[in-house]
Amino acid sequence: MRAAAPMLAATAILIAASNARADHDATDRATDDSAYTLDGGSLRIGLWKVQYGVLDILTVGTYTVPWVVLAATVHAKLRLFYADPVAVTAQVGFAYFDSARLRTLDESAGRAIVTALPLEAYVSYRFDDPFTLSGGVSYTEVGVDGVLAGNAFDGAAQGASDNVQLMATAELRFSRVLALIVVGRWLVLQRAVGQGQAVLHPDAFTTVVVNGDVAANEFAVRDAYSIVPSLHLSWGWFNLRAGVGYGNFNVPLLNFVLPDRTLIPELDLFFVF
Repeated sequence: MRAAAPMLAATAILIAASNARADHDATDRATDDSAYTLDGGSLRIGLWKVQYGVLDILTVGTYTVPWVVLAATVHAKLRLFYADPVAVTAQVGFAYFDSARLRTLDESAGRAIVTALPLEAYVSYRFDDPFTLSGGVSYTEVGVDGVLAGNAFDGAAQGASDNVQLMATAELRFSRVLALIVVGRWLVLQRAVGQGQAVLHPDAFTTVVVNGDVAANEFAVRDAYSIVPSLHLSWGWFNLRAGVGYGNFNVPLLNFVLPDRTLIPELDLFFVF
């Protein structure tokens, strides 16, 4: 975050001198955490994900970081309804990871197939040109088949976790270059289920043992939330989003909420062509 501060300062100076076209207008709005999709034929390449607008109503993409450990990820976002000022979308994702791929680096990694299936829906309402409010709900199921070492699952046979979250996003545009985006999340449910035996350690003081087909409801986190404000700077094809918030960190793609509340940094750099 110390490194991000001078970057933001330098960018703010450029704003005053720049007359370049920006993305913050009534027809081209931020697509993250909202019901908006990329324009058909548009390509987004960034630090965390790559996306392509197949059609105006359909965006497909992948998260880039998981591929470092050969975890395959894909997601698709479909706009179901759009009649300005209202937009509605649904998004589905899928991730697949075989932990055996890490055993050359760590023999204790175990052998398990991990799959994740996140489902999300968003509704956005544009009150006027500067202000847009979005609401959403997500359901994510993560399955573990085999033996996976680590804090999430440490045991044999099969285990899985699922969670439900509510999201809200407010976007306030100060100019065609600068916008303030505030994202809030609230955990409705996070639980673990297992077949065979799975031992979970949601925090330093709690151990949950799941046997047979027993479910450990809300085993990890209660009253979890996060609020993350950030500045979104855009010059047409170049975008920078940076900020810091507080709460329980949500692991992207898996949508698994960590039990401890901390500062949550937000930093993304991406290009839209």
